[in-house]
Parts: sequence; structure tokens; C-alpha cells
Amino acid sequence: MKQQYKIAKNFKILFVTVLLTWAGWVAAGPHMPGMPFIHPLEKMIDHLDLDDAQEKQAQEIIERVKHKTNRQKHFELVKSFILLDPDSSDYDLLSEDRANKAADELKRSILAVSKARKEIYDLLNDEQKEKLKKVVDKKLKRMEKHMARD
Repeated sequence: MKQQYKIAKNFKILFVTVLLTWAGWVAAGPHMPGMPFIHPLEKMIDHLDLDDAQEKQAQEIIERVKHKTNRQKHFELVKSFILLDPDSSDYDLLSEDRANKAADELKRSILAVSKARKEIYDLLNDEQKEKLKKVVDKKLKRMEKHMARD
């Protein structure tokens, strides 16, 4: 019985360690905390030859999406993961609750960026859309090549 408790405790510690490492990795990088996928959207725009009006509209769309994020809420969510006590009797329940909140935030972020991507795509002319398709295809090939190495 003690052995099972020790294994469960070690598993929980490992789980928290992996979760915190993942949270740190997600929070790092060029994107805004709590709003992943913005940086790739900005890079996508840089590859296209937008006219001044398109550039202005695209930047307004991106800024609108950036303002929807709540950095303090993201910080509190990450902090709540860090502060969970693996010895707590309701640890599993609290972990699941935090994971559900994180999933909801990620879903909200993905949908907001997806909507912005669609709005920006609608600004493009046919030539720009074709160029974007080529850029995306090239990026996917690089990603597939990278994944094949692993």
C-alpha cells in the first residue's frame, strides 16, 4: 500500500514538473503570453506585398486580437498550476479544473486568431492569396522535413 502511495506521489510530482515545463515553454517566445499564434500571423503578413490600406487594416485586426488577451488572467492561471500542492487530497480535482481552464483559454485564443486570419485573408487580392498559398506550402514542407528528423 505504501509503495502505491509513493508511486502515485512521484507520478504527481512528475506530472506537475512536466506541466510547469510546458507552461514555461508556451509562455516563452515571441508571442504574447496567453495569445499564441499571433506572431505567425504577423509573419504571414510580412511575406505579402500589401498596399498601405491593406497593411493598415491588417494591423488593426491584429491589434484588436491582441487586446482581447488578458495577460493577468494568463499569469494567474500559470501561477495556480505552480501553487498546487501534490500532497493535497483534492489535488487531482484541482489539477483537472486548472487544465480545463487552460484548455478553454487556448480554445478562445485559437478561435480569435482564426477569425483574424480569415479577416486578413479577405483583404487580399487573388495574386496575394496565391503567394500566401506558396508561402504556407513551403512552411509545411519545412515542418514535415523537421518532423521526419525526429
